[in-house]
Amino acid sequence: MTVRIFITGATGYIGGTVLTSLLEEHKGKYEIKALVRDMDRARKLSEVGVEPILGSLDNWQTLSKAASEADVVINAADVDHLGAVRALAEGLSKRGPLANGQPPILLHTSGTGVLLDHAQGRYASPKVYRDTVMKDIHSLPPEQMHRTVDMAVFDAGRSGKVTTTIICPPLIYGLGTGPFNRHSQQLPMMILAATKKGKAVFIGKGANIWSNVHVKDLADGYLLLLDKLLDGTAPVNDEGYYFCENGEHTWRWLAYEIARSLYTSAEVGDGRPHPVSDDEVVDVFGTAMAWQVLGGNSRSRAEKLRNLGWSPKCHSLAETVDPEVRSVLTEQVKRAIEK
Repeated sequence: MTVRIFITGATGYIGGTVLTSLLEEHKGKYEIKALVRDMDRARKLSEVGVEPILGSLDNWQTLSKAASEADVVINAADVDHLGAVRALAEGLSKRGPLANGQPPILLHTSGTGVLLDHAQGRYASPKVYRDTVMKDIHSLPPEQMHRTVDMAVFDAGRSGKVTTTIICPPLIYGLGTGPFNRHSQQLPMMILAATKKGKAVFIGKGANIWSNVHVKDLADGYLLLLDKLLDGTAPVNDEGYYFCENGEHTWRWLAYEIARSLYTSAEVGDGRPHPVSDDEVVDVFGTAMAWQVLGGNSRSRAEKLRNLGWSPKCHSLAETVDPEVRSVLTEQVKRAIEK
C-alpha cells in the first residue's frame, strides 16, 4: 500500500536531502506532497514526481488540511515554528488511524541546540546526553533553544490521536543532495567568518564540544525511522526522541581545519586558528546566537537509532572540510558576480 507523506522544508538543506533519499531509495512506495512558497520551486518538484502544496508555515489552514490527508508528516522546516507544529498535529488528529490501527505519524525535526550550555568556548562539558535516558530530556528547562516546540510535539503524542517522534541532529556537515539548498548553517558560518576576518577564528578557548553527523547519514536515519514507525517497532510519543550523531569535535579543532583548508586552497590567513575577541563575536559571525551555537557544549549519543539498526557510512567531518570550503567559496564568488 502506498504511504502518503507530506513534507515541509523540502526546499531546504535537511528536508531536501531527506526528499531526495525518499525518491531514490523508495521509488513507488511513497506518494509525496511538499510545502513550497513559489511556483518556480513548485515546478521543479513536480518534475521529480512530488506534488507541491503552495504556502508557508504561517498558512496554518493549508498545513492542517495537507496533514489531514497524509499518513505521515515530516516536518523539516523551521524547528521553532510553534504555530506550524500545532497546525500539523491538528490536521493529523483529524485524519483517523492508519490501516494498521495506529494514529498517523508526525516526524518532527529539532536540534541539539536544546542541550546547549553557556560555556562561551571556555571549557569542554563532561555531560553527554543519551536518548535512551529520557528523564534527562524531559527535565530540560523550558527556556532552552527548541524546547517549546519539542514540548508541543510531546503534548500532541499524549493526545492519543497522533504518533509523534522527534529527530534531533547536532552539527550537520556534507553537501546536501536536495534540489535547492546544499549547505548547512554552522560550518558555512565559520568559513564565511574566516573569509571576513582574513583568518579562521573561534570563540573563547574553542574548548567546547559538539556532536556531528553527515547529512546523508542523517537522511538515512530519517528513512530507517520512518520504516520502523510504519511497522510499529520504534519507540514513540514520550519515548520517541532520537539523536543522530557520528562523532564529536571541539570548535578550536574545527577552526584549525578551516584555517588549514583556506590557506592551502585560497591563501587566506596563516593556516592557524585564532580566538576572536568578545566584542567582535556578533560582528564576525553575523549573529548574537553565535555565542551559543558556536560557543556552547552540545554532546549527544544516538543510541536509539543504532538500536534500530542505523549505521552511519559517510565521510567524517575532517574529510569533508576541504570540499565544503571550496563549495562555500564558490558560492561566495557567484553571489558577488550576480551583484
